[in-house]
Amino acid sequence: MHVGLMGAGMMGHGMAVNLLRHGHRVSVIAHRNRAPVEDLVARGASEVGTLEEIAAAEAILLCVTTSKVVEETLSRLRPHLRAGQIILDAGTSAPEVTKRLAAELEAIGVAYADIPLTGGPEQAEQGVLGVLCGARPETFARIEPLLCCFATTIRHFGPPGSGHTAKLISNYLVTGMVALVAESFTA
Repeated sequence: MHVGLMGAGMMGHGMAVNLLRHGHRVSVIAHRNRAPVEDLVARGASEVGTLEEIAAAEAILLCVTTSKVVEETLSRLRPHLRAGQIILDAGTSAPEVTKRLAAELEAIGVAYADIPLTGGPEQAEQGVLGVLCGARPETFARIEPLLCCFATTIRHFGPPGSGHTAKLISNYLVTGMVALVAESFTA
């Protein structure tokens, strides 16, 4: 599958490396840090210079920081999207924003999957991330082979927004456990 990557940072770089290792075609757009882009190009990715070129991909992988950045990115990308494409949001976005964006994109025939990750840059490079996926069943069936390239644990939680909900619950649980351990050692 042809995957367009927006966000070749610490996580996106490792995910793209593994997509290339598994024979997928990867296009990457310029990033403020040139080193990951240049490394991906050396490994066989194509660097593109416009959103129209990134939108030539069948699936567009967003590895950006916040819901606001996802919204801004999609608003710039939307004029170039076409029916049958899939947007994959690998960030930890707000579930309500994810649901709204998924509905807006569905209206033009573009599928949306939230795929927040567990693990860090080292796990991304090794291809052993966890994915908490929210997507329609037919979208999940299409993207599962991609997810298997960079993740060893993949859970489909339900429709768009449910992956981001699961990630937030996971984050709350971890934060709560850390606070509990810290409290137990200060008492």
